[in-house]
Amino acid sequence: MVKNGPFDGLLGFSQGATLSALLIGYQAQGKVLNDHPPIKFMVSVSGSKFRDPSICDVAYKDPIKAKSVHFIGEKDWLKVPSEELASAFADPLIIRHPQGHTVPRLGLHSSLSLSYANNCRIVFAFHSVTLHRIALSCE
Repeated sequence: MVKNGPFDGLLGFSQGATLSALLIGYQAQGKVLNDHPPIKFMVSVSGSKFRDPSICDVAYKDPIKAKSVHFIGEKDWLKVPSEELASAFADPLIIRHPQGHTVPRLGLHSSLSLSYANNCRIVFAFHSVTLHRIALSCE
């Protein structure tokens, strides 16, 4: 991340979301990515917390202040763990969808724009049901 960055945010699905949240939590505690600017936001799709107490005691010690959006499927076998991950963030935005452990399908060509706390807006742009672009803006 230091070599190819800096990066403003992270997007992860399943284990990728779990690792992304861990990195942000560890960075906030000064354990990793000290040569990288603070990660500003995270998008989690079907993520969860790590279960190892030695990891949790560091990564989730304090509420994670990075902006976060959590896509949680009603039929996802990780629904409850995804909710637990969202609760590790100071002000999570949770978007529920009726599907399972998948990136939700929102339409052929669509965008989803969400107002967020502190005058922030997150825009998700989809092309051919694939997430094409994410933009975060704060006033």
